[in-house]
Formats: sequence, structure tokens, C-alpha cells
Amino acid sequence: MGGFTIGEGELLKAIRFEVITRMPFWFAFLSQKETGTTWYWINALKAYDIGRRKKNRFTGDTFFALGLEKFTHVIEEQDFGKLFFQKTNKRIPRECTF
Repeated sequence: MGGFTIGEGELLKAIRFEVITRMPFWFAFLSQKETGTTWYWINALKAYDIGRRKKNRFTGDTFFALGLEKFTHVIEEQDFGKLFFQKTNKRIPRECTF
């Protein structure tokens, strides 16, 4: 089982963008393997809700760890439709409210 990480500062900036513009912000990660190319997409609010908050033991920076099963997988062009039907939790983190 693999996954990706998003720094807390970067994630909170993305959520603030969503709050201000009322437009969803998506993170996309590319994975290229022998089996083909896959894009892994996740909405910023979903990443905040389901990510495991961790601290880098060397730098002390906080980040969110996300397993691949939490992402929407886009392999072919028609898979982009999956993104439009994603339900996102609208719980805004306290750090992102004005």
C-alpha cells in the first residue's frame, strides 16, 4: 500500500482558496509504472478530513499522509467524470476561517 503526502501549510492554503473562491481545489499526483500511467486526484477538504496528520521527525513540519485508496484514480480520459461526482465534506478547518 502506497500513498502521498501533502504539507499542512500547502493544504491550508488550498482550503483557503476554496473558501474565498468557492471553487474546489484538487491535488493531482502522477504515477508512471510499467503497467501504465495513473493520476491520483483528491479534493483539498477531503484530504484534510481523512488524512493522517503526522510530523516530520527531522524538520518538525506537519504533513498529511493519504493512502492511495482515498484518491480518485484517473487512468483514461473518460475517468475525469468521476471528479465531478465526488462528494466532499464542507467542514472548513478553523485555521482557514476568516
